[in-house]
Amino acid sequence: MSIRFPTPLVLSMLLFAACSTSPAPQSDMSHPTDSETPSDLGHPFFNRLVGDWEGTVTTWLEPDKIYDESSIRGSFAPAINGRFLRHTYDGFMKDKPRNGEELFAFNPITKKFEITWVDSFHMSQAILFSDGSEIENGFSVFGTWDAAEGIPKWGWRTDYVLNRNDELIVTSYVVTPEGEESKGVELIYHRIVQ
Repeated sequence: MSIRFPTPLVLSMLLFAACSTSPAPQSDMSHPTDSETPSDLGHPFFNRLVGDWEGTVTTWLEPDKIYDESSIRGSFAPAINGRFLRHTYDGFMKDKPRNGEELFAFNPITKKFEITWVDSFHMSQAILFSDGSEIENGFSVFGTWDAAEGIPKWGWRTDYVLNRNDELIVTSYVVTPEGEESKGVELIYHRIVQ
């Protein structure tokens, strides 16, 4: 005995009939827009970052040897109904445009900060996923990235430290597979006062 599955035409007709005979359910749940910021954006520290920033970013591709130092401008804003914090930025690397984005969350189950990072220079077409814990005046996260095929992953540790409310220092360290750390990127932001 063979089993016959309905043809796509029959499935389409059944789906159309089901959709046209019963009205779509109405939701009475209200969702805040991105401009409606919840009181804590998942973590009170994130509220302190909301706004526009500008500063300088320094990049090292070898330990203790500066590769580039250039200006950068960024913005932190609520994202996805205020559940997350989005950081977007534009700058330069060796006089060529560079931009990127981070999405921040505080996981209420693990009590960890979680971040995704994409960057037109540093990450190519990959996404760096990092997580970590609170430190004095901020938090520190750690993730791994692929340097090349067939070799162990490298690490990337990033510290976010807010001094007063108008200076944010973001320092990232490259971590070799053997665990040796060296500074990779340091961003010093100053809040733009409107």
